[in-house]
Amino acid sequence: MSFPIRLKELMLSENISKRMLATKIKVERKTVSNWLRGLFLPRVNVLCRLADFFNVGADYLLGRSDDYSRDAWDRVDEADIPRIFRTRLKNFINSKNFTEYRFSKEIKTEQSTLTKWLSSNMPDIMSIVKIADYFNCSVDYLVGRTN
Repeated sequence: MSFPIRLKELMLSENISKRMLATKIKVERKTVSNWLRGLFLPRVNVLCRLADFFNVGADYLLGRSDDYSRDAWDRVDEADIPRIFRTRLKNFINSKNFTEYRFSKEIKTEQSTLTKWLSSNMPDIMSIVKIADYFNCSVDYLVGRTN
């Protein structure tokens, strides 16, 4: 199941409008409309806000999991997400004894892009999904919503 479908189902089950959701998670109503139309995915920090709002996992929202468990997720301060992500990604890379170059080839991305992810920039959500798939872990784990 895809992100737009999951988001729409959650909005219907909670009886929440696009405008109300946009206000609650601090985005424009047009942004919510674009998500529902499948035009793009939210940034990682906004995905975490959505998951927190609906009290579900980011992986559930993304359609990577059918686990609808509520109250199983840690709320994480948005400012901490990049640090947690970098730490967990570095730990995974080290556990495989990979160099940055080798890992960048494994996930088919430029080494300079990986270097940015490891130092300052957050990847887009699809890159995080690719990393989670590679290491067989959840997006929620990579961003600190589970341990």
